[in-house]
Amino acid sequence: LGAATTDRLPDPAAADPPELGIRRLVGLQPAADLVGEPGDGRRLVISGDAAWVLNTALDRVDRIALAPAEGGSGLADASPREALAKRRAVGPDVVGALDDLFWLPPPLDGPDAGALGRVVALDAAGRLWAMDEAGVSALPRPAQPEWTTVSLGAGFDGRLYALDRSVGQIFRYTATGGAWPAFTVAGEPWLSATADLSAARDLSIDGSVYVLLAGGGLLAFEAGQARELGVSGVPGGLVEPLSLQAVPGAGLLLLADRGGRRIVALGKDGAFRAQLLKLPQPAADDDGGLADLHDLWWDERSALLYVLAGKTLWIGPFTGLGD
Repeated sequence: LGAATTDRLPDPAAADPPELGIRRLVGLQPAADLVGEPGDGRRLVISGDAAWVLNTALDRVDRIALAPAEGGSGLADASPREALAKRRAVGPDVVGALDDLFWLPPPLDGPDAGALGRVVALDAAGRLWAMDEAGVSALPRPAQPEWTTVSLGAGFDGRLYALDRSVGQIFRYTATGGAWPAFTVAGEPWLSATADLSAARDLSIDGSVYVLLAGGGLLAFEAGQARELGVSGVPGGLVEPLSLQAVPGAGLLLLADRGGRRIVALGKDGAFRAQLLKLPQPAADDDGGLADLHDLWWDERSALLYVLAGKTLWIGPFTGLGD
């Protein structure tokens, strides 16, 4: 944040300066304590009644049940349960260092349209691990094209996308009807021309493909073609954005800006829409910033926002910007 946004607010009810575009996340509450240290890198996927959290420092994925406690206050059991970890044997294979965690939804049409989606972890050896309540299984993919430096994955309409930063390409895989989520057909280069993806930090898809860069830049691609996308109007500029969620229904891009201790909402054109903060607590010297922010997940259907900040999973209502 810029200097104007880091000043402590004297009163929780005080109006935020309108030019800063601040929206307060009223009702955002701590829901679960996470394993590891506050600064550990983390990734978040919400699937049905569970939150899945990858801790990249510990190389493990935990599952947190989201069933509410009786009376509706908090979760019935917020204890993280290890679902996957480095060096674990899964069948004949051994899990490597874990790089990414993403959601792989089923196809919208065809024989696999009614299948359940999968939470997928990507390890440093290029292996994919599919997780659900029943356990973990290896997710097959073809040997071609060969991966060089793939550390980011994403899913959309049953397809698998893998970003290879070394060759500047995004490979797309399509499962044959009835075989999903097993991918047996060789992937295809999805970008019509290679791009500089060396600084890619996150990948999100809503029909268009968005790539977040380490310096705060954004790349957008439609049908494999690059589309100009410049970030503009963000107060203080993006400081240290770590993750990105493209939200199709709301027409928003939500970024976890760790350095700015905030969630930044952009339009699909990259223009600033709002910055999301907690309610300030002046008595506790808390201005509402999201310290050690790592990742977020907005479930539009349930109007719930999930936030990983520090060692805490936060959950609260969020219905969008309303404009």
